[in-house]
Amino acid sequence: MGMPPTSGTADRAGPDRIRLTPDEAAALDLPPTLHDWLTTTGLPVLDGETLGVTFQHPFRVTPTPSAASTKRWPRLLDIGYEQWEPEHLRVGIDLDTLAVVGYGPEPADNAFINSSVQTFITFLEHYRPVSDALKPAESSFRIIGPEEAAEMIRQLHEGTLKPRPKPKAEPKPRINRKKAIDELRDTFTAADPDALKRNTYWPRIISQLRDGLI
Repeated sequence: MGMPPTSGTADRAGPDRIRLTPDEAAALDLPPTLHDWLTTTGLPVLDGETLGVTFQHPFRVTPTPSAASTKRWPRLLDIGYEQWEPEHLRVGIDLDTLAVVGYGPEPADNAFINSSVQTFITFLEHYRPVSDALKPAESSFRIIGPEEAAEMIRQLHEGTLKPRPKPKAEPKPRINRKKAIDELRDTFTAADPDALKRNTYWPRIISQLRDGLI
């Protein structure tokens, strides 16, 4: 797992955003609209819990690390990674089209994600609550240490062992999995239809969500 994102000095990024200073943005030679957005609004600080995505400062302009991706995206602004494999699966903004893409050393790593960084953030915001709602309820099972086990055995022999009270938890509301995923896909399609085209990032995510793999 990679290191958590750093936002640099407090005047560059607030507690929930990662922003560039005007000098940093100028040094990167960014397109004007992206320059303005990254110096004013900035990227949210993510915890890696949503698909492992983490935005990371400092940003850097880089040629992509494989011939296939370099031909497709000659210049990318590297903005972060998927937390599962921070050295291989990167997230970047194509400086020609401003699309967000995933890229890595293997051709199979390279995929269009969203038409803009703003729609990528919107997709993540919509995905998180649906993913959380579809996760199975947490089990009350727990692992105990040797000292606690010995004490339980002693109490059992003495007849003083009492049942452990069940943890109080709000029951998880039932959710229609197919309906929830279909509605999520419809929301995505309305916001950024190119992101749902074949061989792009989000259709793989939707498929894995349907199969209960994520």
